[in-house]
Amino acid sequence: MAPSQGVTVDQLYVVITNPNHPLAAGLSGRVQAYRVPREMNWGAHLAPGAQVIATLAPSLTAAGDGRQMTPSRHFSSDNNAGALPEVLRAIAEANSGHVPSYGGDPYTAAAEAARAKLLEQHLRGVAHLRRSLA
Repeated sequence: MAPSQGVTVDQLYVVITNPNHPLAAGLSGRVQAYRVPREMNWGAHLAPGAQVIATLAPSLTAAGDGRQMTPSRHFSSDNNAGALPEVLRAIAEANSGHVPSYGGDPYTAAAEAARAKLLEQHLRGVAHLRRSLA
């Protein structure tokens, strides 16, 4: 019997199989997940009602002889694999010192400012489009 979970080495890509799902984040097809080849954890047996969003892309070294193979396995969870170094650095940076919670912190303030800036840019673009169509 084939294993129901494991690790595949030298992976760069995943294949989005359910692009309409919110977890696909608007992506579809073959998507680069890492900048350099890394291990990816996988699981093959899904719980009842589970949805497959992405599968492993063919690994160049999966067969051991250079042949490309397409594993029939699916990601079992987003918490089985390590986080990207950029994510870990951001978490470590946010974890230093003490800040108030529930919106009184500088991270929420920065996010709100960025959101306001994007909204302002969008509204300017909409206003410009309306003027040009009038």
